[in-house]
Amino acid sequence: MKRTSVTLFVLFALLGVFNVSAVTLEGKHYEGVGKAKGQAIDFWTTVNFDDEDAEISVANAVNLAGGYTATKAGNNLTVSVKVPGSAAKTLLKSNDNGATLEGDVTVNGQPVKLWLLETPMRHKEATGSTEAIASAVSSSDGYTSFIRVSMSGGEMCVTSDFAFNPDGTYTLTCDNAALQNIFGNMKGTYSIDGSKVTLTDTTGKTVTGTIYDDATYIKIPFGSVSGMTLTMVLIR
Repeated sequence: MKRTSVTLFVLFALLGVFNVSAVTLEGKHYEGVGKAKGQAIDFWTTVNFDDEDAEISVANAVNLAGGYTATKAGNNLTVSVKVPGSAAKTLLKSNDNGATLEGDVTVNGQPVKLWLLETPMRHKEATGSTEAIASAVSSSDGYTSFIRVSMSGGEMCVTSDFAFNPDGTYTLTCDNAALQNIFGNMKGTYSIDGSKVTLTDTTGKTVTGTIYDDATYIKIPFGSVSGMTLTMVLIR
């Protein structure tokens, strides 16, 4: 390769690396977990963006809001949020074009590590034939599973492995030992009727949830136990 060609190649590569542009995240909504050192259970966390501000809710107990700036280079997104009264900025980053966000936020002086997935801010029940919805639900793309735990006004969360199998069976394995003891190695069968999905475990107990947004979001209430209200949220 000639020297001129090499020089042009390097120049174009550098332009690609530094082609950073400001973007708006207006209308974007994220849900996921906040992990704090020493905590046995995670915090359910949401982030909403409008044209100027970002609102961060941690455990439905701590709400932070401030102006944000967002820049993008290729598939890499960087978001800086300045909360009034806070000495440091909250930085959130994505390397998948904003489908996920990771970063840190300080809550009562303690760092909380965030991992969030983009979802619609307002959900619509899935439409279409039962067969089409069932096919989408059992897709090999799978779901990221969260067990939301509501107690004393707070919203905690644990991650779990959940699978809708094409043969009509499902399995659930929690990452948290305490909740695993509550659920056991939960498995059974499922059925779909329009936008409703019903799980039947091996003891015959059933729970019914709702499928939203072209089967990319599912919410299944599990009821209450030991003062905790449990809800499974599946996000694709």
